[in-house]
Amino acid sequence: MPPESGYDAAFFRYVNATATTAAEAIVPLLLAPLRPESVLDVGCGQGAWLAAWRRAGVSDIQGLDGDYVDRLHLLVPTRSFRAHDLTRPFDLGRRFSLVQCLEVAEHLPAAAADGLIESLTRHGDLVLFSAAPP
Repeated sequence: MPPESGYDAAFFRYVNATATTAAEAIVPLLLAPLRPESVLDVGCGQGAWLAAWRRAGVSDIQGLDGDYVDRLHLLVPTRSFRAHDLTRPFDLGRRFSLVQCLEVAEHLPAAAADGLIESLTRHGDLVLFSAAPP
């Protein structure tokens, strides 16, 4: 991964540990009421949340994150990951039961906000979103 991304191996170890813990607690709570058949995770990192959705029985998963994500360390099949610069809008040409974007927006410039929200809502009617203060 390019050093200018700021996301090194230690960052991903931390994110994977905390995201796995959160996902293992939250996915079961969301599974019954939402019953998603497909999940898009925007800013998925190495796929900790997608792996939890997959373990819960959702086989149609797709993750989107920067090209700096090391494909050798993905927690989901490589085919479930697409590289994309999240500062730019995206269109995957399909919709998902659930679109999630968790703790990603604060890493993007404010100028990317409208494109991100438009892209999220283009891909599904149900969006799970959170962002920490910058």
